[in-house]
Amino acid sequence: MKKILIILLFKIAIGCVFAQNKTITGRIISDSFDPLSEVSLMTQDSVQIGKTNKNGFFEIEIPLSEKNILFATASVEPTTIQLLNDCTTVEVILFLSGSYDFMLVKKVNRIKKQKFRQLQKKHREAFEKGIFETEQPCYERNFIPFFEES
Repeated sequence: MKKILIILLFKIAIGCVFAQNKTITGRIISDSFDPLSEVSLMTQDSVQIGKTNKNGFFEIEIPLSEKNILFATASVEPTTIQLLNDCTTVEVILFLSGSYDFMLVKKVNRIKKQKFRQLQKKHREAFEKGIFETEQPCYERNFIPFFEES
């Protein structure tokens, strides 16, 4: 009986050590400062871990080892961010997806990169308007071109 109790306590202790999670809260808005509802939040393995409410807010619980979150829904460009270690509040601006008919790939990439460069300014503006709680994002986000040229 003692052996079973010791083994059970050992398994519980191991489970507590390796199953540590952290809670992430935040808000998702469009580049025109409108809240985005029903945005899916997914891990790198495409497992859905949450959705935003009608005002763009969310609260998720993820393992400490998880560093990437993908945001996707209809009418916006899918976006992946890399969380920094002490990041618990994630506020993201997503770009509305559009049609780039009859445009050269270089021009589309130039337009997208121009919008991407404005993200820091837009984030600060959302903070000043009271939409975001943080002045600076606590994650990294990389520019992904529309189409890679060979």
